[in-house]
Amino acid sequence: MGCAGHSTRPNPQIEYRYLADLPDANLVAPCDTRDAAVRDNGDLAQELPRVRRQRNDCAAQVDGLRRWRGEAAQRAEKASNPD
Repeated sequence: MGCAGHSTRPNPQIEYRYLADLPDANLVAPCDTRDAAVRDNGDLAQELPRVRRQRNDCAAQVDGLRRWRGEAAQRAEKASNPD
């Protein structure tokens, strides 16, 4: 017979898990921000497409991170509310 106020049940076991949920490395790569020497309108005409590519590449990274964040939030929701 146990003492009053004391339980003879064992303590529950707690399991900790680390879930790595990181974005793809290409989504967090630094954006290309190199400058080119522009001396005349010809240089400027050549530089404009490169700068546009840089902008579009960075915008694609941001869009990818936003997609990843939404997907990660859904995975976290499913993990916290298993069916």
